[in-house]
Amino acid sequence: MVMRIIFIALFLDFFGIGLTIPTLTPLVKDPGSGLFRDPGTEMFRDTIYLLISSCFFIGSFFGAPVIGMLADKMGRRPLILFTSFFTMLSTAVVLFGILWKIPAFLFVGRLIAGLLSGMLIVLQSSIADISEDNMKAKRFGMIGIAFGLGFSVGPILGSLLSDPAYHPVFGYYLPYLIATLLNAINFVFIYISYPETIKVFNSKRVNYLKGLHNIKQAAAQESTRMLFLIILVLATGFSLFIQYFQAYLINRFHFSKLEQGISLLYMGVWIAISQGFILKQLLKKLEPIRILLISIPLMALGFFLLNFAVDYIQFFCFAPLLALAQGLTFPSILAILSNSAAKEKQGEILGINQSVQALSSSMPLVLGVMAASYEWFTLLFGGACAILGSLIFFFQYKTFKHDLSGTD
Repeated sequence: MVMRIIFIALFLDFFGIGLTIPTLTPLVKDPGSGLFRDPGTEMFRDTIYLLISSCFFIGSFFGAPVIGMLADKMGRRPLILFTSFFTMLSTAVVLFGILWKIPAFLFVGRLIAGLLSGMLIVLQSSIADISEDNMKAKRFGMIGIAFGLGFSVGPILGSLLSDPAYHPVFGYYLPYLIATLLNAINFVFIYISYPETIKVFNSKRVNYLKGLHNIKQAAAQESTRMLFLIILVLATGFSLFIQYFQAYLINRFHFSKLEQGISLLYMGVWIAISQGFILKQLLKKLEPIRILLISIPLMALGFFLLNFAVDYIQFFCFAPLLALAQGLTFPSILAILSNSAAKEKQGEILGINQSVQALSSSMPLVLGVMAASYEWFTLLFGGACAILGSLIFFFQYKTFKHDLSGTD
């Protein structure tokens, strides 16, 4: 029953995110959107977009680990209500920024989203609370199913609703309006039905600069240090791909808004299949650590094949490999990390993971010039990151097997 509640909350959250993903990029980059009194040059608008994106990742870097610690200290239910409220507030602030033509509201909304709306980390902690060690990878895979389903509907609907060519009422504001309403529904649903799942509370004092401390802690923990390094490497490559995915589709295949939405839907469906079905079947025969032997090299292959795609048919043939690899890799790593921590420190270990991933997600801001200048850079960089992650994992495999799985 609790897993159903978590799944619904995740789906509504991802659905709202999916609605807005195809909206923000064209809103800022379109000189005719009306967001700016003087739209300036394309480079100016690209810079503004990168800065708006950075607000979310900077906020997430500092906010997510604190929310993880508070969830261990105060309980899951209060924090899930807190984060769901600020998720709703963040989309509402961006909505008013669009309606009132105040670009500063976009910065504020995205900062709130990163800093205070860390719903995912609390839900991950709840899954860890109610799951035995051998069930965690399978149940963390439910996150991918919710992600896939939310992204199956959200992006394509957001692409349509943001384009007034389909109806005069449509526009950039509408996906954010619907996302805000969905987030409000999610808040009410959580308030009515979400139970407390934590059994042992952590009395440790909350460090509000935990994001900085987490990076140091990730490097200091001998048993998980190299695993966090793999997460950093893989997530950096995948984050760059995600942030420039729409630009890739436009530059390489000249996709329209609707076609971009369909492509996001397609990727989302494959991620849902990989985590909802394929991962579940593999876990019947393989430990999460053995799945990584297959999935990380598969990620490299997916990146390189997509780089050679010259038409949409090849894109739709090669994209499932990358989605499959992503869907198998990150839940498996998450399960290994969760199993390495005590019950009362699930929020903390997942917070460290969130800090590392937030740091990874901020890397593309540094690489943005290369990604924008060279069409091939994003996919080759992602492939190189996956190869590096594979090499680290292979060389450290026996150590991981002993320290993290508890076997020789």
